[in-house]
Amino acid sequence: MSLPEISDSDKIRNALNLYSRGLDRIDGELLLKSVWPGGIIDYGEPKAIEEFVGFITPLLSRLGPGQHQIHQSLIQFVSPTEAKVETYFTSLGRMPTEDGDMDQEVNGRYFDYFEKRGDEWRIKERHLFQDFIRARTQSVDWSKPQLGPNVPSKKIVGQKGKADRTVGLFASS
Repeated sequence: MSLPEISDSDKIRNALNLYSRGLDRIDGELLLKSVWPGGIIDYGEPKAIEEFVGFITPLLSRLGPGQHQIHQSLIQFVSPTEAKVETYFTSLGRMPTEDGDMDQEVNGRYFDYFEKRGDEWRIKERHLFQDFIRARTQSVDWSKPQLGPNVPSKKIVGQKGKADRTVGLFASS
């Protein structure tokens, strides 16, 4: 792998991380920064990124805590400005049901077409493939301390949107 490809691979991975953080923080701006305007997101029904953000952010807002983890990526450069990328992911989320909260784990892969414009790599087209889903009907009660009586859960439990403590930590100098 050449030095420019190593640098470009890192920029591609950064865009992948930005997309996942955008989902977790329900931050449409971050999602839009990781996908080129007009880019296609296909989670079973292709949508332009702008339409996808309008669909996914209200949906995620109605759910409980969640987390999107990305794992290994296979990056294949098609040209100096185009790459095909397969990335494994795990999505964890808490969903309210009539019988109480249910935790769901989805494992799958993203297949992305990346494009470089100037010095920036972003997703041009994304396809989601789910490999398996696991549901757990009993969830931990996060209102109670999880790391012992002296560690209040509200200090360590992630929050949705701008309420998450890491948003402020990134913003501080």
